[in-house]
Amino acid sequence: MEEHILHTDFGDLYTASSRPSNTSTIKSSSPTLLLLHGQGFSSRVFGPLIEHATSLTQNHSIIVFDYPATAAPPTPRTQAKPIITTLRLRSGQDVIVLGWSVGGHVALELISAIAAASASIKIHGIMICGTPPVPKQHISGFKKDGADVSALFNPDATDEDLGKVADTLIQTRPVPQFIIDDLQRLDRRAGRSMIVKHMEGSSSNQVELLHQSRENGLRS
Repeated sequence: MEEHILHTDFGDLYTASSRPSNTSTIKSSSPTLLLLHGQGFSSRVFGPLIEHATSLTQNHSIIVFDYPATAAPPTPRTQAKPIITTLRLRSGQDVIVLGWSVGGHVALELISAIAAASASIKIHGIMICGTPPVPKQHISGFKKDGADVSALFNPDATDEDLGKVADTLIQTRPVPQFIIDDLQRLDRRAGRSMIVKHMEGSSSNQVELLHQSRENGLRS
């Protein structure tokens, strides 16, 4: 992956991208894969996927992205906007989006953000994983087999609390150090504000977005 720092109106944006390794057979029309990480993590969480999913890396360009720090509490809607800038600068005009956890909500917000910006970016498909419905199942969605990971949104959480979150969410043993580092750097106060705003209705009606998008040919 080739790393980039993009200087934009949203601040300096970290991205990394790769070109298809199988250049002899790749079709020029193959969409770019855009990978959006979840709350508390960075784009580094996709490292194992990129390393082992050779069928993807052989046939598609890949872009990963770190959400920028913001003065105001972020929401999935505001986090979608700098992604459009990133795609424009990295020539990602045709994309398939994978959103994990909060990244799934951001992926869905990207649909309306692209339309509002009149951007010449086409989403060919969206896959979300670990993205709980809002608002009824949002809180329960942050529990796994009875293990509470609400420390992600608790400003008073200790390093021990965050270590338990890492043990819950990450199967690899030992947990990679970059996971611990990401969790400890997390602005949990901003994260909690984002969740509160999300549940209060600051985001689009994502179910309606999907229905409308499917009618227009989006695969999800």
